[in-house]
Amino acid sequence: MNIEDLKNKIVIIKDSSKKSLLSKINQENKLINVKIITLNELKKKYIFDYTKETIFYVVNKYNVIQDIAKKYIENLYYLNDNTEYEKVNKL
Repeated sequence: MNIEDLKNKIVIIKDSSKKSLLSKINQENKLINVKIITLNELKKKYIFDYTKETIFYVVNKYNVIQDIAKKYIENLYYLNDNTEYEKVNKL
């Protein structure tokens, strides 16, 4: 990949690839205008983020353990707004 191709772009990459891409850009010793964001950062900044209080709320409301509550919340990223299932609409 040519670093010049990244000029004035927004790059969305996997979490594991971000450091290697930044290292490659740094090795070129050029300043370029590029925004590098991971998929997790994208979800948290542009969709929603949750806190420990959110997990605690789900634990108490649905009477589940913390790991299950966290999975419920993380799976909300992938839901469509127009779902017809009653259990999904509860969330």
